[in-house]
Amino acid sequence: MNMSLPIELDEILPHKPPMRLIKRLLSFEHGKGTAEAIIDDDNIFLDDAGYLNTTTLIELIAQTFAAIKCYDDLLCRRPLKRGFLVGIRKVQFMGKAIIGDILKINVKTRTTLGAFMAAYGEVIIRDEVIAKGEITVWIDQDS
Repeated sequence: MNMSLPIELDEILPHKPPMRLIKRLLSFEHGKGTAEAIIDDDNIFLDDAGYLNTTTLIELIAQTFAAIKCYDDLLCRRPLKRGFLVGIRKVQFMGKAIIGDILKINVKTRTTLGAFMAAYGEVIIRDEVIAKGEITVWIDQDS
């Protein structure tokens, strides 16, 4: 597998369409990175007016976290493990995404405590932060 960035996420993320919402991992440094999502007209989370359901922005942060974690594990030759979103906090929604928007999602791991990891993420459209917040993920050590 070619591991140079940007990288398509088909082979890295366990999410499959229509649930995989992010397209590519654009940048990576240990514990942080940026992914891209494009809001296509076949997105299952669009409302009748073509806007993305606002709470879906948290899923974008979670999927970007997963992409960063999986990419790091692959680089370090560690087995990939399943992760589960178990908490969100300090979430703010300041805007909306609509069909055709290209979103950048920045995520940075803040802490790791055993099988739990906490991260901060932002969803950005044209240099404007439209959502931000913290997520907690549990990593299944037996997967």
